[in-house]
Amino acid sequence: MGLKEILEERQESLQWKTYRIAKEYGRLKDGQEPNPPDRYYHTVRKILEKPDQAEFENLKRVFWIMGVDIEAAIAAAAAVAPLPKAD
Repeated sequence: MGLKEILEERQESLQWKTYRIAKEYGRLKDGQEPNPPDRYYHTVRKILEKPDQAEFENLKRVFWIMGVDIEAAIAAAAAVAPLPKAD
């Protein structure tokens, strides 16, 4: 199971919309309610769609907000990831 699938499953189990995650992301990042409320919506959407391409600190925030152990998620994703080809 990759990072994207882990995030999708967790989002579904929490029954949270991306908007809710974005508001929580703003609170964590800025220490207050984001203004405007959807300030981080596109950032969070990109992280959820392509977590493998996200900056680690941003990915870490999303995992923390959703209550996912990031070390366990990375280990699970690495266990199924294809090995790089040798040159």
